[in-house]
Amino acid sequence: MSAEHRRILWIDDEIEFLTSHISFLGQRGYDITPVASADDGLSLLADGDYDAVLLDHVMPGMDGLTVLSEIKRREPGLPVIMVTKNEEHELITDAVGNQVADFLTKPLTPSQIASTLTLILEQTEIQEQRAIQDYIADFNRRRIARQGAFDWRLWINLYVKLSEWDLRFDAFPKLDELRETHEIEKSEFNAAFAQYYEKHYLDWLSGIDSPPLTVDVFSKYVVPHIERGRQVFFIVVDCMRLDQWLRLEPIFQQDFYITRDYYYSIIPSATLYARNALFTGLFPDELAKRYPNMWRESDAEHTSINRFEKQLLRLHLERLGLILKPRPHYFKIFDARGEMEYYQWLTGVNRVS
Repeated sequence: MSAEHRRILWIDDEIEFLTSHISFLGQRGYDITPVASADDGLSLLADGDYDAVLLDHVMPGMDGLTVLSEIKRREPGLPVIMVTKNEEHELITDAVGNQVADFLTKPLTPSQIASTLTLILEQTEIQEQRAIQDYIADFNRRRIARQGAFDWRLWINLYVKLSEWDLRFDAFPKLDELRETHEIEKSEFNAAFAQYYEKHYLDWLSGIDSPPLTVDVFSKYVVPHIERGRQVFFIVVDCMRLDQWLRLEPIFQQDFYITRDYYYSIIPSATLYARNALFTGLFPDELAKRYPNMWRESDAEHTSINRFEKQLLRLHLERLGLILKPRPHYFKIFDARGEMEYYQWLTGVNRVS
């Protein structure tokens, strides 16, 4: 929606001094409704629809924060831009707590107001148009790249980019047609990647320009931290795709510094083979020869799949010459019982070793 369709309510007890600003915004296509009191502004909100509110902080009678709270009670999704001379931390905290969209500090300039309204009201449309341009450019770059020689590093970069586009399309439902093109492109690249994997897998097993494989993960990414004497939590989340992680990553970034790295799965990638390889650092045939009592094909009830991960992890540490004291703890959490065991260990209640 362009600016000329946007209705803005401006509540300010000195609104008569803002006629030049209102005229400027009108020339930019905004439909401004000016009012000089909070009561009049709330009455207008009750009677009509607005796309945003410009709200003065200091007014006689009902102040800006009270009005903000009332607006959010009535219309939680309506953007409110607070205009203030006061930049005190307490004011900002209270306003943010009431979900203010932005702050403008007096004295105001018309262009400053217009820029803020554009950012708040037209951001999605601008980002959608930018997404279209970016996708077309990326699409063309990938098409050109496919004509050249791909190594495993380039395939990682490609897959990460395609996964990032999965998330970006989620934010723009109106781009469904472009997303269909994206899904077709992913299918084509998946088929090409499967051929690439099949062609190079035996070379990787021979160590010829090999990427990190499942069997390398523990020694490459975990052991160096252990050798530095750090406390390490090695967390394996089964069956998580990269795009799912990318969705979760911003949540974890609030509390952790994150470095992302990648590896390629061994074949077969099924749980019985790949996850055992992750914990033991051995390929399935090596595991079967070295620890035959811990190698089990799945039974009818699938009770033996990966049942020896704890023992295999400790044996792996011993093969690497890492004797840890206290001994490493292992938890498999797939139900409430496993969660409770881990919680009890973490909090020191009935520690489980």
